[in-house]
Amino acid sequence: MGRRDKDASKSSPGHATGVAFSPGGHIRSQRLAVEPGAMYVVRFLNSTLNKALHIGHLRNIALGTAAANSLELLGHRVIRHCVLEDIGRFVAEAMAGLHLVDGWDQDGWAPTEKPDHFMGQCYARYRQLQGMSEATTSYADDRGPAEDLMRRWQEPEVRRLWRKVCTLSLEGQEHTLRRLKVRFDCCDYESAEEPTIEEFRVQGVRKGIFELSSEGELVFRSTASQTLRLANRAGYPEENLRLLSFLTRTYKAWAVNRRNVIMAGSEWAQSMSLYAEILRRLGIDRSHQIYRPMFYGMVTMNGRKMASSSRKTVLIDDLLRSISEARQTEEIVTASNGDMSGDDVAALVAKGYLLSFPRTATIDFSLDHVLSADANPGWTIAHYLALPGDERARSGIDVTTDGGQDEAASMIRSAVEKISFEWPLTRAAEMARRAVEQNEQEPILTRLVTALGFEKEPFALNFAALKPLAAVAGPEEDQHVDRDGTR
Repeated sequence: MGRRDKDASKSSPGHATGVAFSPGGHIRSQRLAVEPGAMYVVRFLNSTLNKALHIGHLRNIALGTAAANSLELLGHRVIRHCVLEDIGRFVAEAMAGLHLVDGWDQDGWAPTEKPDHFMGQCYARYRQLQGMSEATTSYADDRGPAEDLMRRWQEPEVRRLWRKVCTLSLEGQEHTLRRLKVRFDCCDYESAEEPTIEEFRVQGVRKGIFELSSEGELVFRSTASQTLRLANRAGYPEENLRLLSFLTRTYKAWAVNRRNVIMAGSEWAQSMSLYAEILRRLGIDRSHQIYRPMFYGMVTMNGRKMASSSRKTVLIDDLLRSISEARQTEEIVTASNGDMSGDDVAALVAKGYLLSFPRTATIDFSLDHVLSADANPGWTIAHYLALPGDERARSGIDVTTDGGQDEAASMIRSAVEKISFEWPLTRAAEMARRAVEQNEQEPILTRLVTALGFEKEPFALNFAALKPLAAVAGPEEDQHVDRDGTR
């Protein structure tokens, strides 16, 4: 999760989620205790199926992968999970944009470019034609083409258009995630809440938790007089309502040892703190134990927020291409004797750059910094992984000693020290060092590199084959998820 303001107007109380705010409502660093015996569901990505993935998504992916891998290194059972936004206002705008393209509904039609890039252009074009600014998040005019599609949502032609948008967007996003070697064990879609969302809304109103505002919107008002919008005045559910519905039915079925770590951009911090209050008032008694959001700072460009709707953003595909074409990448691929591809190096370098900043800090993106071996520890780690196996093992085992280190060991230790993922890396490093002391074969640096999300092993992500979270991690305690997503 990581974009737009989620309609919470003021900073939220820190005790609800372990979140701390500085004056002015800015998120401060928070740490979570690693609990013995806990099973962790780590949720990250959470993209919208209306455009290509950008560098903000990549920061979420890098942090979520590092969290999941570090927890596994500590011996915990971990499930990697994502929830995709395949319904709602932003998807409807992409649908309205695709509807302007001649022949989109004809058999055999396909865009001539990468499908998620194409859908992003349709989305941006529609918003520009409607005169929407980058900051537009609420809509006074309910008569536009996107609103018309939402009113006609159950019509077969509209559903066909919707499936086309989602198929194109997901196909392109999946290709990008495969280049990054991102792995998930399960996936849910917000549209799956459609059959039960009305019942959830009625339940909230009946309990006095949700109410109608003077503008006719469904809202939640916190005990601290903060407001969270749940449905617009036409009655269409907002993403907040869909996610709350999902969390409520999920947490009700979970055992006491489950923990849900959710990677989210800092713009979600206020709203997700209100989620904690709503879950508690809905009677999810253990929600304060289960619900563990982790927030990170925004990625900006030239000091300004990126905006997909105006095409002022850095796409992951474009970043990977720039890294792949760099001279250093060719040198690393050659040194690996074909063991590493240009995409392998690009993924390492891109994630290394984003993990070299404190998690809660804002990153002002600079391609020069990404491509700099001095500024980006990802290059050092890529060089390390390109070493022959015996050299890599020798470089790793002696890393905790003061003497006898070769240059590669010194370089990789320096790179690892630059990685700023705050939790639970410290304990993961301790576990790796203990393993070395016990003469385990796998060297410390290899284990730390894995914990940080730098993986060379092949993994072919296939969203169509992923089951929902409820099927992978139901109430039973003896279920096991393998690293390929199967049980």
